[in-house]
Amino acid sequence: MSEEKKFIRGFATRAIHGSDIAKGAHAPVSTPIFQTSTFGVKNLLTGSETRPKFFYTRMGNPTTSELELKVAKLENTEAGFAYASGLGAIASTILALTIVGDELITDNEIYGGTWNLLIHYLAKHGLKINFVNMADESQIEDRINANTRLLYMETPMNPTLKLVNIKNIVKIAREHNLHSIIDNTFCSPYNQTPIDFGIDYVVHSCTKYIGGHSDALGGITVAESSKITQIRSESVDLGSTISPFNSWLFLRGLKTLEIRMKRHNENALELANFLETQDKIESVLYPGLPSHPQHDIAKNQMHGYGGILSFYLKKGISASNFMKHLKIPIYAVSLGSTETLIEDPYTLTHFSVSRKVKKAIGITKNLIRVSVGLENIEDLIKDFQNSLRLV
Repeated sequence: MSEEKKFIRGFATRAIHGSDIAKGAHAPVSTPIFQTSTFGVKNLLTGSETRPKFFYTRMGNPTTSELELKVAKLENTEAGFAYASGLGAIASTILALTIVGDELITDNEIYGGTWNLLIHYLAKHGLKINFVNMADESQIEDRINANTRLLYMETPMNPTLKLVNIKNIVKIAREHNLHSIIDNTFCSPYNQTPIDFGIDYVVHSCTKYIGGHSDALGGITVAESSKITQIRSESVDLGSTISPFNSWLFLRGLKTLEIRMKRHNENALELANFLETQDKIESVLYPGLPSHPQHDIAKNQMHGYGGILSFYLKKGISASNFMKHLKIPIYAVSLGSTETLIEDPYTLTHFSVSRKVKKAIGITKNLIRVSVGLENIEDLIKDFQNSLRLV
């Protein structure tokens, strides 16, 4: 008789339950905050014993361990390491997997903060960065050489919403024995699980959808246990460890992640459909629209299309003039909040990227990015409609 297939609990159930921190007669329903920098060791150590699991918070904390395990499970993998920010997760993971002289291949349309990290820090410390269009997989193949160590990607990308075919990228990485890292922040584990396609490491800015309320900074890398062991030591030494309090805030955020993402997905799709009908809009960038050039890829690798969209105003219409007429969206960077946030990437998220690069990847002064929140969609559409009428 064949073994019965193991039952896997649903996303929300896994996000809410499963704590191993406190069990017993007086177990708290809410995960406790272990707000301490150090832990007492029960017995004096002579050097031969196994080091305690928790003895200094930079190296591990029960609240943070709970966050790491929960996000890993939601990404369908085994382990994680949490950081003080999303960029901390990206930088620490790349540094742990590379040495001076190694090469990294990434897309030329990645988030401006990551672009800045690669160009102004990692490249100066001996890592060669190769920018390509990762949607054209032949460009990746052309750049691979004996020094190439990893492929780094976003999908969808920030802010152009361009996609890469995860399955095809994984195939290339495995053929050449390369590490693969994907920033899954735009999707959250609810909308996309890259581990299922064979990606080695998934990173998140927990600040965004995992937290969901714009009140905490943090990041995380998740992967198989052996891969997290590979990066843990250097991550600890680099010191970008998350605080227990922020870990607790993200654990709280996870409990509502599914219901929030459903609303983000619904609102963004409705707003994208509305904007596509407007005469003053040149084009709308959203993977859930049939007009998106990679809509078929989105259908194959995403469970939902996310809460982020971008659009180009028609030539001659000022982005700043349009945004100043809006009453509901908040003019701010970041994303994934309950509130709708709006920004012009040319000025804000990609301000450090050169004009030449911005022009090449389509980040122009008439491009607007919207992180669609949880407000009533009728109110948002009416607000955008009114602003378009006034410009």
